[in-house]
Amino acid sequence: MVGIVAIRVNFAIRHGPTTGKAVHFVSKQADRRPGTGARSSADRASVAAGFVTGLLSGVAERGGDRVALLARVGVDPAVLADPAARVPIAAYVALYDAVIDELGDEAFALFAAPLRPGSFEFMCRSAVGAPVLGEALDRRRDSSRLVLPELRVSTAA
Repeated sequence: MVGIVAIRVNFAIRHGPTTGKAVHFVSKQADRRPGTGARSSADRASVAAGFVTGLLSGVAERGGDRVALLARVGVDPAVLADPAARVPIAAYVALYDAVIDELGDEAFALFAAPLRPGSFEFMCRSAVGAPVLGEALDRRRDSSRLVLPELRVSTAA
């Protein structure tokens, strides 16, 4: 599931429209429409604070300023202290892009060597034209070996 989210986020970064507006922290309190009990679209399109913390972990590990990155994309740093908080998906996408820019690493400093910007797209494109899922997974595994030699992936039935 995380891979699918990452693909969607990466696609949104490269192809999605930008509004130029700062997106602010959405509280953990659900915004319900009167009489429906349904959550608003702003509440539904959000990411748990734990994903924000995880996204920023490589920045902290490399001595970067997490608070400055959050401010750059218009997210209240208080989100880091509240595990029940939610961040609008648009702000998360902007933060995702800012972290890659800051680190020069699409793997967010999770591996010994950085995953240079553009590598993830290359790996996804290598798999997308496969006629069957098994071949797509094999292609993804093989392309991963090129850019992350220390990563071991197996596709066994």
